[in-house]
Amino acid sequence: MVHLRSLFQDKRMSEVEESCRKAFKRYGVSSILWNVTYQCDLKCWHCYVGNSKNAVDQLNTDQAQTLISKIGDMGIPLLFMTGGEPLLRKDIFK
Repeated sequence: MVHLRSLFQDKRMSEVEESCRKAFKRYGVSSILWNVTYQCDLKCWHCYVGNSKNAVDQLNTDQAQTLISKIGDMGIPLLFMTGGEPLLRKDIFK
């Protein structure tokens, strides 16, 4: 992932950008985009999530919390939680 601010500005990288670069050097990723649920009230024709038959394959609460902990332990600073509609997941605030 390219961090545009550090490419186009003559300023020092932010702490997050530096953490992203370190994570990328170590693991090959600097951020994670996680579809936390396949649930969605919309049926957009261009979206693969809302029409998914894989709703039973999403992580349970314990698995999700373990995943988040491991991402933190790895030092990957950016976790984007998306979906479907993340707020439809009953345990989203846990």
